[in-house]
Amino acid sequence: MNQTNESTVNPYHNFKEDTSKFTNVEIIYDDGEFAIAKGLWEGKYPSLGCRWYANGIGYPQTHGVPTWMILPEEIGKILEFSLVFTKNILDIPKGKN
Repeated sequence: MNQTNESTVNPYHNFKEDTSKFTNVEIIYDDGEFAIAKGLWEGKYPSLGCRWYANGIGYPQTHGVPTWMILPEEIGKILEFSLVFTKNILDIPKGKN
């Protein structure tokens, strides 16, 4: 697992708020090609989103603008717990695989 800061990623990674409906974005997983973020959907619903961005603008996108695929609430909770659990069990330092 790689939790990284924005300075080490692809220039197309600058998509933290490319959709007006997913805001306060915090990247919680990034392997250089795929990212998972938590944020607020429509400014009030805690949500997880994901996207691929390795080759250019990535996926998903809308009319050439990078966007986030928002996960269903139940899946988002499971995924976020799994990322935290895995990091804690394996004692992975932030920014390291």
